[in-house]
Amino acid sequence: MFKLVSSIVIFAGVLGCSTSANAQATPSDVLVSVETAQNELRLLYDADMQEVPSAKVTSSAPRRPRHVYFKAREVYQKVKALKEMNGLTMADLPEVPKREIRPTEVKELVDNIRKNLGDIKAKYFVVSEATTAAKKNGKGPTDVYLGLTYTSQLIDGLDMPNVVPNDVYRVALAVLEEARVISRAQNGSRSEAELELVATGKKPVDVYNNGETLLNLISDMSQNKEGYEIPAGVVLPNRPSGNITPGHVMDLMSNTLAELSALKAKLGIAESAANQPAQAGKTPSNVFDVIETTKAVLSGI
Repeated sequence: MFKLVSSIVIFAGVLGCSTSANAQATPSDVLVSVETAQNELRLLYDADMQEVPSAKVTSSAPRRPRHVYFKAREVYQKVKALKEMNGLTMADLPEVPKREIRPTEVKELVDNIRKNLGDIKAKYFVVSEATTAAKKNGKGPTDVYLGLTYTSQLIDGLDMPNVVPNDVYRVALAVLEEARVISRAQNGSRSEAELELVATGKKPVDVYNNGETLLNLISDMSQNKEGYEIPAGVVLPNRPSGNITPGHVMDLMSNTLAELSALKAKLGIAESAANQPAQAGKTPSNVFDVIETTKAVLSGI
């Protein structure tokens, strides 16, 4: 009996230490997990006899943990698709926390990504263990965001299909449904504004421009509507140079989802609609329409 009680006490102590460590996670800790995940991917590149590409994106607007978390969700979905391409399964995305995102939630999600990347190695006949990245002190959420952006790029290089409107539509639909959740909770007049697919001939650049308009609307709400203040304010993106791609629109929609998540936390709204099912047969015009409807829903609050 004494041994049983002692074992329980020891286990509880270890669990408590682990929980405490997670609660105290910093962006530097999260970056270790991100860069270790990149090392897992480098092993796959070596097995595939491919050269590891350099990072395409090296700067970003200042980011908060919420933006990093939703970027990690993007990467999670890509890892899930990569596993499925290799005949493996992966759990669906976890529910989004019902409060302002902290580094600990980001680390938990990235650790999950890293583990699942490790599961793929056998399919590439890789037996080596990935090197654990060295900790770099003084890093912030923006550094982690850029690290995840590079991780996403590395996954793309493993014969992954490009981001297409179906992928973007899924995230845009999550943005719309989160807007509806907020509107219903606040008795908005247009919570159930009907989604009408009426736009035609839209290109990714048109969708991106409309997405910027939506993000500015959320920013105005946060600045001018009492009780709607988002911590540190809505972060407006640095516009990508060159041709706008569906991947750029996906990034914009993910960051918009992060801002709405923070707004829900501020308003004390627990309901979540961030996890939406896979989509098919969608075009940039369809995504444009979803953004238009989201603007109408938020304008009714």
